[in-house]
Amino acid sequence: MSEISIKGKTFYDKTARLAQSCWGTSPEQTQFAALLFNLGVVKDETSQPKTSQLHLWLLSYEFSETVLVLTKDKIAVLTSKRKKVLLEEMEVPPGYEGPALSVTLRDPNADNQASNFNAFLADAFGRGRPSGPIGIFSGEQVQGAFS
Repeated sequence: MSEISIKGKTFYDKTARLAQSCWGTSPEQTQFAALLFNLGVVKDETSQPKTSQLHLWLLSYEFSETVLVLTKDKIAVLTSKRKKVLLEEMEVPPGYEGPALSVTLRDPNADNQASNFNAFLADAFGRGRPSGPIGIFSGEQVQGAFS
């Protein structure tokens, strides 16, 4: 298997561009407090084409069974141990002022995935709730036990 490498500058530049296009300099620029993208098990005939494309655009890879939440100030990721290491190895470009990356490890052995999501959502939004609706790609069907 070839070694996976994610280009930090590309990831952070695209994350900042996405946040800027959603929230700009004013929180009122969008109707959403956050955007949530859940990529379940990746199969050849994907039922999540938009989320898959977003992963490919941001990371150059599809990170199966991974959840991304983008807010104006943070990109929070819930993922496996190996993917967490890959994300944390990315170098933040000098002068970067976009959303900060925060990665929560998903426990694959958890009987109840609620504990994974509770820890992730606490990281993504802090102690409070989002200040508005959370945007998703409608019509996509997430596959797998993680979903």
